[in-house]
Amino acid sequence: MKQQQPPKWINRLLDWYCSQQYANEIRGDLLELFDRWLEEKGARKANWLYVVNGLMFLRMYNARIRKTQIKTNQMTMIAHYLKIAGRNMARQKLYTMANIVGLSVGIAVSLMIFLHVDKELSYEKAYPKHDNIYRLAATTWAKSSPTLGEAFAAYMPEADQFCRFAGLGGELNVINVDEKYIGIDYAYFADQSAIGMFDYQFVFGTPEGALSRPATALLTESLASKLFGSENPVGQTITLNEDSEFEVTGVIKDLPANSHIKAELLVSMATFENAVSPDWYNSKGWMALYTYVLFDNEQQAQSAMAKMFDFQVDYRQIPDERLTEVKAGDFFYELMPLTDIHLQSNKIQEMGPNSSATYIYIFITLAVFITIIACVNFVNIFVTISMRRIKEIGMRKVMGAKRGQLLQQFLGESMLTSALSALVALVLCAVAMPFYNSLAGSGIEALQLLELKYLAFVAGIVLLIGLLAGAYPALVVSGFTATKALSAKRDARTSGVSGFRKGLVVFQFVLSLFIIISTVAVTEQMNFVRDKDLGFSASHVVAVKTYGKMKEQLVENRESLFARLKENPAIEDVSLSSNLMGDQLSVEGFRLASMDPDADYPSVNVLRVDEGFLSTLDIELLSGRTFQPKADTGGVYIINKKLADMWGVENPVGEMAEQETRNERGPIVGMIGDINYYSLHREVEPLVIEFKPWWTGYMLVEINAENVPQTVAYLENFVQEVAPASIFHYRFLDDRINELYKEEYSMFKIFRVFSVLAIMISCIGLLGLAAIEVQRRTKEIGIRKVLGASNQGILGLLSRQFVVMVGIAIAVTVPLSIYAVGEWLANFEYHITPGVLTYLLPSVFFVVLAFAMVGMQTMRAATANPSDSLRYE
Repeated sequence: MKQQQPPKWINRLLDWYCSQQYANEIRGDLLELFDRWLEEKGARKANWLYVVNGLMFLRMYNARIRKTQIKTNQMTMIAHYLKIAGRNMARQKLYTMANIVGLSVGIAVSLMIFLHVDKELSYEKAYPKHDNIYRLAATTWAKSSPTLGEAFAAYMPEADQFCRFAGLGGELNVINVDEKYIGIDYAYFADQSAIGMFDYQFVFGTPEGALSRPATALLTESLASKLFGSENPVGQTITLNEDSEFEVTGVIKDLPANSHIKAELLVSMATFENAVSPDWYNSKGWMALYTYVLFDNEQQAQSAMAKMFDFQVDYRQIPDERLTEVKAGDFFYELMPLTDIHLQSNKIQEMGPNSSATYIYIFITLAVFITIIACVNFVNIFVTISMRRIKEIGMRKVMGAKRGQLLQQFLGESMLTSALSALVALVLCAVAMPFYNSLAGSGIEALQLLELKYLAFVAGIVLLIGLLAGAYPALVVSGFTATKALSAKRDARTSGVSGFRKGLVVFQFVLSLFIIISTVAVTEQMNFVRDKDLGFSASHVVAVKTYGKMKEQLVENRESLFARLKENPAIEDVSLSSNLMGDQLSVEGFRLASMDPDADYPSVNVLRVDEGFLSTLDIELLSGRTFQPKADTGGVYIINKKLADMWGVENPVGEMAEQETRNERGPIVGMIGDINYYSLHREVEPLVIEFKPWWTGYMLVEINAENVPQTVAYLENFVQEVAPASIFHYRFLDDRINELYKEEYSMFKIFRVFSVLAIMISCIGLLGLAAIEVQRRTKEIGIRKVLGASNQGILGLLSRQFVVMVGIAIAVTVPLSIYAVGEWLANFEYHITPGVLTYLLPSVFFVVLAFAMVGMQTMRAATANPSDSLRYE
């Protein structure tokens, strides 16, 4: 007879609900009871009792642990860890504040520099074809001759197309529309092909033929809005500098801010070609335009680069007998990727001041150093405090905590501190952004902080710092057994991290001292740049831009107008000049008439002035005379010694010279010394000063130092009287010279701020560590006081190890600083030679600072009553 079985569905329910451990026991017990009930009460009642008792076992403690429950438990534990972390932070307020302040400053610095570097690296990438556009130029000059692009395109089948830009009107151009005058800074002649190469987007008009005809122009959207409001200006006429009229053929969207090509007005290149003589246009020595070439792909560009030497020989028509003088690979022309220009090009006659990859690396290094200094503080304090919680860890292990749970706890606490610091850092960034922009000239907006890539950067820093700070104490502390953790003495527990902590402190000191020494060196170099004798005086010289009616009046009535100006006792001298010192000068072919006309000579810079130029700027003649307006009517030259040395002539005065670019010939009447008319980054270059006052671009006015605002106002009234419709645009010549060192001055300011931050963060960390050390040795200090130790003795005892660490840091940092400072100074042709004080003074300052920080905490403990620390012994 078949044996009676209990209901199967209740067994399946118990197996599903109960954990495996309990399910087997429950079913065994129920089967024993079922057999008894079957004998005593019959099958029907036995089945009923089996079901009822089985359902009664469906209780929480018998339940199988499922994923949802695991997640709930994990969340509970995480909440518990956060609660414990909050309590520990509240209990250790001083150390918590030290950690958060230091970390937030470090993260804020890193984030701001990341924003700055990201912007610098984004230059030219707004153009869709940026990867395939290259600038064609000489190895030392950014500009090229007018016919170079056409010759290159004809010689190189790899070139898809080329375009050219040429500067128009200097630093200020005045546009007149219906008596509305607008001054603009950037205007260029441009080829029609530039529209397609750079993908200019049209707001009004069409690209086809927009720059193909003479006297046509494109306006940017912002300029068109100033001149015409919201109406369509296509077909309207604008007057430029009161002497040229152009038809507006289109309006394009503003050019990207992160591009070295900055233009508000583009005039057709056909206008430029009609304005210059064929001799100028066909001169291969006249560096007048910027030439860009578009390739289909990078392979085509590389193929063209491989043939650059052959192209040079063909274009410059170098005879066979001179080929041995021209080394293959030492190209006169080169192709530079468009995206490399902003950070890697520092040629003569750049479109504007570029940045430098060197300074990007310096900024990145500074950010890393500041962040590491802050991280070292955090790790040091967090490790030390964590090692004092050994008994807490021992109790947790006794209560059943596993090592993984302890790891989660410590990592969670460090992550929490890092996250709070990151939130503070974001606020600091938003608040400090205008200040940083004023230092770096970066133009970054605070709203950019909310972009995903910058938030991801902050999240990455939080994760990295949290792991670095929490990993060491988590791994070490969680590795203790419960017995060892509860029985170890306090000093024994903390001594294991002493070497690690000291190593981190020394590393922090090295970075901080490196920044301070670098700041001192940069300060000395910038003071040298400011104070160096350039060979001319730029102090208290006002440069007034001349154009249109004002220019006409100065050319026609120069002597009478200058006499009027000099009636003002505040005005000491007046002269005219085509350009300012520090400006891009005209680059032209120039040689002695006695030289071989078929030889290939380097082009030289040419500046055109009147007879008063040398006296206005206090430039001394080495030989010869200055210009004489009655005797000199044009084609008369003064050269610098550099050019004479290049020609191998000791005294060129009286020699006849020829300007190949303009087919002009005239005598050299004087020679000046090697004035630094450009930046100190480069050695003095050959210079020709030509007497042509009618080429004026500026009126240079030397004034005395008293009542400068009133004198400038007088000049403005004078300009308005002579040319009522003119815009008065002026600048001080020394300001123009200082612009040549814009990157260095920005770095100088940033270094000063960062050195202060580095010192501040180091002091915070040092104070925290000194406080921990004093607290750890409080009873020792009490005992020593009882035994008669003096305050000075205790101060020396506790300060000794910190002073030793500073000494080690100095020994490591000084050699590194000597190398790094030397590498940076190599960027200047003229620079300081750092002396012993450059490295000694920052080192002494750092020793005194460290001693003061430690002494503050030590003296507080040394002057306390010993009974306070020994009360419970």
